[in-house]
Amino acid sequence: MWKIRVLLALVFILNFQRSYVRGDDNNGVTESVQSQEDEEFEEHYVSNSDANDDSKTIPFDNNEIISNEALEVDHSKDKSEEDSKSDNTKIGNDEEGISQEDSNNKEEVLYDSGRVKILKKINIMPGLELMIGEAEEEEENLENVYEEVTQGNPIMPEEGDELYEEAMEILSSRVGSVDLDKSFHLLTESVAMGNSKAKEQIGYFYLFGTHATQNVTKAFEIFSELAAQGVPAGHMGLGLLYSTGLGVNASQTKAIVYYTFAALQGHPLAQMAMGYRSHMGIGMPLSCDSALAYYSRVAKEVADGITITGGAAISRVRLIDEEEQINDVGNMDEDLIQYYQFLAEKGDLQAQMLLGQLYMQGLRGVSRDFKKALYYFSLADEEKNGAAQGFIGKIYAEGNEDVPANSETALEHFRRAAKKNNPIGFSGLGMMYMNGMGTKQDYTKAFKYSAQSAEMGWLDGQLQLGIMYYHGYGMQRNYRQALRYFSLASQSGSTLAIYYLGIMHAHGIGVSKSCHTAVEFMKTVAEKGKPHRLFVNAYTSYKMGEIDSSLVQYLLLAELGYEVAQSNSAYIAENGFSELINNNLMLKRSLMLWSRAAGQGYGTARLKMGDYYYYGKGTEANYRTAASHYRIASEQQNIARAMFNLGYMYEEGIGLEKDLHLAKRYYDLAVETDQAAQVPVSLALMKLHFTYYYELFSKLLREFKLSSMTLYLQVWFGHNWDIYLITFLVLLSTLIYLTMQHRRLEQRRAAQRQQRR
Repeated sequence: MWKIRVLLALVFILNFQRSYVRGDDNNGVTESVQSQEDEEFEEHYVSNSDANDDSKTIPFDNNEIISNEALEVDHSKDKSEEDSKSDNTKIGNDEEGISQEDSNNKEEVLYDSGRVKILKKINIMPGLELMIGEAEEEEENLENVYEEVTQGNPIMPEEGDELYEEAMEILSSRVGSVDLDKSFHLLTESVAMGNSKAKEQIGYFYLFGTHATQNVTKAFEIFSELAAQGVPAGHMGLGLLYSTGLGVNASQTKAIVYYTFAALQGHPLAQMAMGYRSHMGIGMPLSCDSALAYYSRVAKEVADGITITGGAAISRVRLIDEEEQINDVGNMDEDLIQYYQFLAEKGDLQAQMLLGQLYMQGLRGVSRDFKKALYYFSLADEEKNGAAQGFIGKIYAEGNEDVPANSETALEHFRRAAKKNNPIGFSGLGMMYMNGMGTKQDYTKAFKYSAQSAEMGWLDGQLQLGIMYYHGYGMQRNYRQALRYFSLASQSGSTLAIYYLGIMHAHGIGVSKSCHTAVEFMKTVAEKGKPHRLFVNAYTSYKMGEIDSSLVQYLLLAELGYEVAQSNSAYIAENGFSELINNNLMLKRSLMLWSRAAGQGYGTARLKMGDYYYYGKGTEANYRTAASHYRIASEQQNIARAMFNLGYMYEEGIGLEKDLHLAKRYYDLAVETDQAAQVPVSLALMKLHFTYYYELFSKLLREFKLSSMTLYLQVWFGHNWDIYLITFLVLLSTLIYLTMQHRRLEQRRAAQRQQRR
C-alpha cells in the first residue's frame, strides 16, 4: 500500500493549481484562466491522511512557455486561495504537504490491483471514476470491457494474449503484406477475452485514424475504460487528450495527473512526457532531478535493446524544411531505388553498398530486410570489398527471422574484412572476442582489435574501448579514458555511448557531476526508442493527405518532447491543414508548439515566434518581444531572416531605438550568413542609403544654412520669396522640358531626311 500512497501523494501535490496560469515573461506570454471543470476537480480531489492532521494547499508553479490553459473554450472566474493550516505527511521516504478538505470530510481511497473502492461519491475526472458501494459492486463495474466486442464472451486472458501477439505480428510485417482487416478482427477478439493491450491498440487506431476511421470520442471512451481499470495506457491516452485538447477542453492539470499515474506504473511514454515537462518546466516546476529520473528509466530500456547493427534508422523529416526544399531528407522514391538496383546488378560498387546499408538499417523509408541487405553486400563482396565483408559479419552476428544468427560465419567475415585493413572488421573481431561469440573470450585480443578500429575513427571500436575501460574488462578501470572514447563515439551518433555519458555525468564518474548535461544525454537516448518509429507513420499519413491522422501522431510525439514533432505540429496547425483544431484556436496552438520547439534550440521556431509577436498572430502584437526573439535567432542560431528583420526594425525604429548604423550592420550580416538574401538586402540598403543621406542633408541645411539663407531671401525678395522660388523652378523645368522635346524633334527630322536620300 505504501506505493499507492506515494502515487496518490504525488498526484495531489501536482493537481492543485488555482486562479491564473502564469506564462514566461521573456516570451511575452499573457495570463489565462483555468476552466470551471479544473476548479471543481481541484476542489474535490482529496487524499486520505492521518485523522488528526491539518493540511496545506500547495499550488504548483506553471513555467510553461505558452499555457494550453489559454486555449480552453470554457473559462470561469478566478477563485481566491483559501488559507489553511499545514503539516507534512510522511509517505515512504518523501515528505510532502498533501492538500485536503476539512478533516471531517476526509474520504478513504484504496487503490489495489487496479480496483478502486470508495465509501462516498466525490466529483472526479472521467477515466478515474470512483464508484459507490462495496467491493463487489466495484468489481462488477470495472469488469465491463469494450462493449462492442465483449458482450456474451468469457474472459480468457491466455487466448487473448495469443490473438494480440498474432495481430501485432501482422501489423509489424512489411508494407504491402499487411492484412488490416484481419489484424483489427484479431484485436477485437483479444479485447473480448480481456486483453488490455489489444484494447489500447484499438484506442490508438481510433485516435490516429490508422486501420480504423478516426474517432477521437471513441478513443476517449476506450482510454477512460482502461484508466478506470488501472491500466497505465489508459492514463497515458487521457493525459494526451487533455494536454492537447483533442475531443475535450485542454487542461494541463488533468494531463499531469494522468501522466503521473501512468509514469509511476512504468509506462515509458508517460515517463518521457513527465521527463520533458520536468526538464522544461511545463505546467509544473523545473526539476532536473525528476527529469533525470524519468528519462533514465526509458533510456535504460532503449540501451538494453540496442542491437549489433544498431537497429532500424528513422529519419525525422521537417515539413517546413521539405516545403522550402532546404534539404532532401524524406523517403527515397521507388523509381530511384529501382535505378540503384539496376546499377547494382550491373556491378556498380557504390550502388551495391548503398542498397545494402539501406536495407540493413531501414534508411530513407526503405523497409528493413536482412536478406536483401545480405544480397547486395554479397555482390560487393565479390569485388573483395572489406566494408561489405564487415557488414555481412554484423548481419550474421545479430541475425533475425530472415537471416539466422551464426557466430562462426560472422567471425569468418570479420577476419576477411580485417585482412583488408577495414575498421568494421577490426571492431567486429573486438566485439566477438570481448563477448566470446564464436570463439573463446579474450579481452587482450578484444582490446587490440578495438583499438585498431578506434584509431581509424570507426565508432564501434571507440565504443568498445570505452566499455572496456569503463568496466575494467581485462584491465584496471580508467574512467577518463572511457569518457574520451565514449565522447568520440557519441560524436558519430552511437546511442550506447551517449547513454554511458549520461550515466557518467549523472553520477560524477570520471567527470564533474552535472544533472543538466546528464538529462540532455538521457533525453537523446530515450528519443531513440520505439516511439521514434511513429515519425514514419506520421510522415506517411501526411504525404497521403491524411492530415488529421498525421497531426495527432505528431502531437503525441510533441508531448514526449520531440522537437521535430513540435515544429511539424505547429506547421500543420499554422497552415490550417487540419479540421481537428478550431479555427479560433489554430494560431494560439501553433504559437504554443513553436515556443516549445524554440525552447529546444530550433532557430526557425524562434524566428516564427518573432513573426507571431510582430504581426499579432495568436497573441497581441508586441514589437519589443518580437525583437528579442529575432535577436536570439540571429545571435544563437544564425538565422539570416532574423538578422534582416532586426535591420528593418532598427531602420524604422519599430520596437527598438532608431539606429541606421545598426540597421546596416544587420543587413550586412544577413548577406554574409545566407547569399540567398542578396536581392532583398540590396534593395534594403539602397533605401537605407537614400534615407541616411536625405536625413544628413536635411540636418545640415537646418543647422547651418537654413536660417541665414531665409534671412537673405526675405531682404531681397520680401516675405513671398518662396512663391517666387517655386515659380522660377517651374519655369526652369518647363524650359528644360521644351528644349529636350525640340532636340528630339530635330533628331527625328534629320533621321527622316537621311532615309529619303
